[in-house]
Amino acid sequence: MLKVCSVLPVYNERENIGRLIDELLAAATPDYDYMVLVVDDESPDGTADVVRERMARYNAAAEQVALLYRTNDKGLTKAIQAGIDTAIETYGADIVTWMDCDGSMPPAEVPNLVSLLIQDPTVAVAVGSRWTGDGADEGHGFMARTLSWIINTFAKVWTGGKLTDYTSGFVAARKAVLTQIRLNGDYGEYCIDILNRAERQHTVQEMPYVCVPRWAGESKTGANLWDYLVKGRKYVRTIVTLRRELGYFSG
Repeated sequence: MLKVCSVLPVYNERENIGRLIDELLAAATPDYDYMVLVVDDESPDGTADVVRERMARYNAAAEQVALLYRTNDKGLTKAIQAGIDTAIETYGADIVTWMDCDGSMPPAEVPNLVSLLIQDPTVAVAVGSRWTGDGADEGHGFMARTLSWIINTFAKVWTGGKLTDYTSGFVAARKAVLTQIRLNGDYGEYCIDILNRAERQHTVQEMPYVCVPRWAGESKTGANLWDYLVKGRKYVRTIVTLRRELGYFSG
């Protein structure tokens, strides 16, 4: 049976991770063998303790929840990559998904992302998009939504791509793609990079979804305009690098 693993990169998400695991497992369909892999960068708030409690609760018959506890080489991109590698190499995942762990990306939408890959073998990557169809961003304020729309439009125009949400972070991808393309960057710019590279070699399909407010805790995306601008510089640098390296435009 097809093996699907959801990688959940966390740092100080004690208030959200238990509920997220519960809802992901409840939403999974019998069409595939499903598990959740939490990658915790040594959260001081006890996030790992909640994950271990869920492991004890769910793993009696089969390993449905696993924990990768990292004490060095930390960071969002590295955590996701470590989770992808572990999902494929240790647990034999055929499809890997990942998402934010604050509840802003509805767990019930994960089976819909996966179904895009299962129903059409030509689709290699499925991406949740806030900027297509019925998608929307209700989880962020006007400034964050505006800056996100600007950077995504810039990414699309300058790379010659077709996607609407290059900074999504709500992704499902086949093993063949993830073993071919490694993640690059420190934060959300990794998503721009992998999606642009993937769509030049594979079929990438978007699925509209509504980003909702986080369940609990404080956002790590940015506390003010300066935070967004600092991260935005990395996004712009990634887009310019892609344009130059991949040669989407002449001149």
